This record gives sequence, C-alpha cells and structure tokens, in this order.
Amino acid sequence: MVGIFAALDQLKIAPAIVNGLYYAIPAIIVGSAIVAVGGGGIQTMGYWERTSQSLESKTREIKTVTVPDAGTRPMARMGRDGEDAMPPAPGPRTS
Repeated sequence: MVGIFAALDQLKIAPAIVNGLYYAIPAIIVGSAIVAVGGGGIQTMGYWERTSQSLESKTREIKTVTVPDAGTRPMARMGRDGEDAMPPAPGPRTS
C-alpha cells in the first residue's frame, strides 16, 4: 500500500490526494487506538493497574527481606553544609 502511494507521489499523480492519504491512514490508526483504549480498554487498564500494584507490593516485600529495618529506620537529614545532621551510628572504636 505504501509502495503504491510512493509510486504515485514520484509520478506526481494526484499529489494532494496521496499526501492526504499519508496523513489520514495514521490518523485512523491512532483514532482507533484511542477508542479501543478509552471504551473497550477499561478492562485492559484495570489489568495494568493490578500489575502495577503487584509489582509495588513485591518491591516492598523484597526491601523488607533485604533491609529488615528499612521501614523503621529514620531517614538522615542533611545539614546546610551537605553533611548529615544526625550523629554517626555507634560502632567499634579504632583507637
């Protein structure tokens, strides 16, 4: 189909019609997709919503397994100089 339009365009046969069809065909495809997603695609969008929620819950589960105190540990706040405003965690002394 595109080959026929290209040949007609090269031969300068009905260039206004050929150019109009070049724009009309993608517009029809996009319009059909919009109608499909907007009307009949509600179930499809529900599927993607459920998939997204499932991925989020799995992500939370993986975080709690790999970093057990991730939900209870307070986040460090940054001071004016870009340094942590919270004191460092106690650890073994090196001196």
